[in-house]
Amino acid sequence: MSSTSELPALRRKRIAPWFLAGVILAGLWIGLSDRGTKNPPVIADRTIEAHLAVPKDVENILARSCKDCHSYETRWPWYSRLPVMSRVLTEDVNHARSYMNLSDWSATMAKGKEEEAAALNGMCEELRSDTMPLKWYRSVHRHTHLTEAEVKAVCQWTEKTAAALLH
Repeated sequence: MSSTSELPALRRKRIAPWFLAGVILAGLWIGLSDRGTKNPPVIADRTIEAHLAVPKDVENILARSCKDCHSYETRWPWYSRLPVMSRVLTEDVNHARSYMNLSDWSATMAKGKEEEAAALNGMCEELRSDTMPLKWYRSVHRHTHLTEAEVKAVCQWTEKTAAALLH
């Protein structure tokens, strides 16, 4: 028979694994819970497609390679719900949207035709210089890589559209 002094130690040995499992589960639940990675609503008449004649092939390229960061159509990956990653990804996407937001092209237009043309020309420059999509992003999301033909298609459209805005 065990002594009374051994009972608390025995109980601790039985409770400790359950307590630890509970703490781990609670941590996972908190860590994977919604961390503010929600998109604002897309207002159709504010999008780039509502204001400019975007060819279907270019629209598809933008959707695949640009809109995860440069629009309100971000597809948040599972790891965006992890505490540190949530903050990093949210800041990255908000930063990207501040430069160019394809879901709020009206804001770009409000800056004037010169700024709108500059945004379009900048899009082409970023693609031609292989700056966008970011290399680290492409390494994780390989489907976002653009071929030379896709870069050419986007640039032909942006250059033509920017020139038309300025004339």
